[in-house]
Amino acid sequence: MLSDEERRAAKNAYKQRARDEMWDRLGLDAGQLADLLDHLDDHLDDDADGCDGELTRTREWALDTGLGWPPLEERLRELGGGCDCEVLANLDPAVAVKPARHRRRNRASSRANTPNTAMPAASASSSTCP
Repeated sequence: MLSDEERRAAKNAYKQRARDEMWDRLGLDAGQLADLLDHLDDHLDDDADGCDGELTRTREWALDTGLGWPPLEERLRELGGGCDCEVLANLDPAVAVKPARHRRRNRASSRANTPNTAMPAASASSSTCP
C-alpha cells in the first residue's frame, strides 16, 4: 500500500506526463504555452467585449511569435480550444473562465446555428461562448 506522500508523488508525476503530452501534441514548449495563456488572460480581461467565439487572440499571438497558424489551430481545436476562452479553460485547468468574458454574437451570424463539432465532448468546457 502506498503512503500519502507516495500517492501525491505518483499523482504529480501523472499530471506532469499529461502536461508534457499536451505540449508535444500542440508543438509548444512549456514556456510558449504559458506565454499563450498569459496573453489570453491579459487580453480577455482587458477586452470589454470578452471572447468573440473565435480564436482571434490566439491567432494574433501565434502570428506575433512566428508560429504556423493553420497547424496550431488544428491541434488547439483537437484539444478543446474552439475559441480563445476555451483555449484558456481547456489547456490550463487552473484558470477559471468567467462568463462575463463572453460576448454574445448576433443570432444571424453564419455560425450561430452551427454546432462546434471540432471540440471533443470529453474535454468540453463550461464555456458560455456560442
